[in-house]
Amino acid sequence: MITCRVCQLPAPAHDDAILICDECRNADASRSHIDRVLRDAERRMARLLEEASTTDTRRYYALRVARNEARRLGMMPAYERRYQATLAVGDALSDLLDAESTLLRLRAWAERAAMELDALESIIAEIDL
Repeated sequence: MITCRVCQLPAPAHDDAILICDECRNADASRSHIDRVLRDAERRMARLLEEASTTDTRRYYALRVARNEARRLGMMPAYERRYQATLAVGDALSDLLDAESTLLRLRAWAERAAMELDALESIIAEIDL
């Protein structure tokens, strides 16, 4: 068994020693899937922002400003406590923060997966020569 370098899921190993599952070996389909997942997360975030009350929107942007200031001042532990407390409330603001966190994670995943697919395509091009 291997862990696919693109989707990070377990998969049977192949004889070619390329750590990519069967589904991700189809680079075009993989790129479409990655794009679709990312766009869905972006739409969710946009929808939540649209539906949020003015107060929740202000609180959301205030937390973003606080995060930037905490980074600048080296006070991330204090910010993280405030952030976790806000998430625990379970209101519209926590939904926004959760959607933002998911979107940021998915953007990083999409970037890494695209690099893995580019590397795979490069390897395949070399083999086909």
